[in-house]
Amino acid sequence: MGIVRLGKLALRWCFECNLPILESVKCGTCNSETKEVRLTPPGDVRPAFDEELRLIRAQIDGQFGSGCGKELIPKDKIVLLNRAPALDKMDEIIIDGRVLGALRYDPGERYKILLRMHAASAIEKNLVKNWVIVDHGAVEPIKKGANALCVGITETYSDITFGDEVVVLDTDKNALAVGKAMKPGKEMIGNKGIGVKTRWYGKEEKSSLSSGQTWEDAISANSWFFEKKVKKAIQFIEKVAERENKEVACSFSGGKDSLATLLLALDAGLTPKVLFVDTGLEFE
Repeated sequence: MGIVRLGKLALRWCFECNLPILESVKCGTCNSETKEVRLTPPGDVRPAFDEELRLIRAQIDGQFGSGCGKELIPKDKIVLLNRAPALDKMDEIIIDGRVLGALRYDPGERYKILLRMHAASAIEKNLVKNWVIVDHGAVEPIKKGANALCVGITETYSDITFGDEVVVLDTDKNALAVGKAMKPGKEMIGNKGIGVKTRWYGKEEKSSLSSGQTWEDAISANSWFFEKKVKKAIQFIEKVAERENKEVACSFSGGKDSLATLLLALDAGLTPKVLFVDTGLEFE
């Protein structure tokens, strides 16, 4: 398990424009009030790139059935990823101002999608794989956080294996909970013990926010934030350069961070020597 470092979480969301907003309680586009996005600290949020989105959609389809990935991750909405603590790697998936779930990689298990309840509700009627149906007597306890016991399970997707992520449904195929299968699907019915160890539970409505947002829209809505950060950085560089009064050098690896640092130094009116250290591990 990784270390959770607590600190200020800067990510907020405008539910009118359906755009991520950094720090401000007001949207830079429509001036509507924004709300904080509840995510796992330290909040190391980044854009989800096309290849990552393809992987997420394919993984959702593979676990729950064809078409579920497109239903949960449309192509015309902003998607963010937040690095969360895990044994190896885990990214929370943020869309429509909420964490849809997480893409986790564990050694020996490959990738796995862990859905939240509103995501399970969005695909509940279209589930083809990894579902479990419970009887009426099990519904209320599961809604309150109880595990799905084998005694209450009436039907399952037969190819469930131990450790699979499973959506627990009532007899009307409404999502009640999501969690980890503790037995193969064929062994859940007529057996004893826990069939599904629930992780998230209770009814949450699927998103109804508008689509059509672009990254240009997101940049425009946050332009004031970027300008503030750039101004502060340039002032710091100017102050240090004046105080030290020495020749300026800029360490440059070719990555995004060192490139931003070099551009800020140039914007501060400096002409630094650019220093690149070849460790022997770099690309030619």
